[in-house]
Amino acid sequence: MSDRVFLLVATLSGTLLGAVAGFGFAVMLEPVKAWFATHKIRKALYYEILSDYCLLEIQRRRGAGSVSVDKVASFIKTLISVENYTNAKAKPETFHDLNEAAHIEVVYAGLKALREDAGSPKIQEYMESCIRHIEGMIAANILDRQAILEVCPSKFRDKIVGLMDGTVKPYGTT
Repeated sequence: MSDRVFLLVATLSGTLLGAVAGFGFAVMLEPVKAWFATHKIRKALYYEILSDYCLLEIQRRRGAGSVSVDKVASFIKTLISVENYTNAKAKPETFHDLNEAAHIEVVYAGLKALREDAGSPKIQEYMESCIRHIEGMIAANILDRQAILEVCPSKFRDKIVGLMDGTVKPYGTT
């Protein structure tokens, strides 16, 4: 009889100890899980912002007079993306853990307005405003340097690094 009691107590105490240990590990690993979620969202947003920046910069370099407003509008509506931003906003607790969330909101407000008003005669002005804001954030080191370098398109890497280091001035500044 005592062997059965001992076996029952040993089994129950092992199960209880395993449950407590599992709960403890889950609590301890929660910050790590949150960091990975935030890092994933940050990289996705930076990738999208830098991709949109590159497209806008290429279009700006073409010049305002060389391409019709309709072609620029089609270009913007087709290629400028806000999908990662929309997905990030669906997880507000993770999105707002980003230190730069307010600045990212401003960038995306400009990109969304640019897409909505793509047929406007002031399209070049709107594009330049978005470019200035993105370059300003990079130059002011508001965005995480390592994450930028991980997702930066190679064609613009020298310019982005120059903005971060201060050797290249943001567009529109002297």
